[in-house]
Amino acid sequence: MTYRPDIVLKDRGNAPVAAIEAKAGSQVDPSDAMRLFEAVHRQLESAGTRFLMLVTPRFLTLWDLRAALADKQNGGNPKIQLPAPRYVTERLPASPRGGHSFHLLIYQWLIKLREFGADEADPAEQGLVSAGFVDAIRDAQIELESAA
Repeated sequence: MTYRPDIVLKDRGNAPVAAIEAKAGSQVDPSDAMRLFEAVHRQLESAGTRFLMLVTPRFLTLWDLRAALADKQNGGNPKIQLPAPRYVTERLPASPRGGHSFHLLIYQWLIKLREFGADEADPAEQGLVSAGFVDAIRDAQIELESAA
């Protein structure tokens, strides 16, 4: 079965830069992030994708897949775990309407991040700068995958 992320960021040559999973459910926890990584990282690595990100209303997890390949012999799993971005938490409805509206919110946040860069006061966005994610998506095309 082929993995299809919720959002894909592609470079000018149409190669995937990042795969984004947006999960609105309040039951999502960091162990779900590890299961996602284990399930899909080989497919993304073979496609040349550099980053895999899971975003929830409470946290985000980002893997640099290039670093994961380089660190395989050490059993490494280079990732960063951050609080949810302020842009996202400030715009969440009091009672989420479901996954589709959360996907659109994450799509809007990625456009903001690409166009205007990271908010210096947001620890999540600053963590993404440190990981090289913000620079990697600067000219990216952002595609919201349609529901199957």
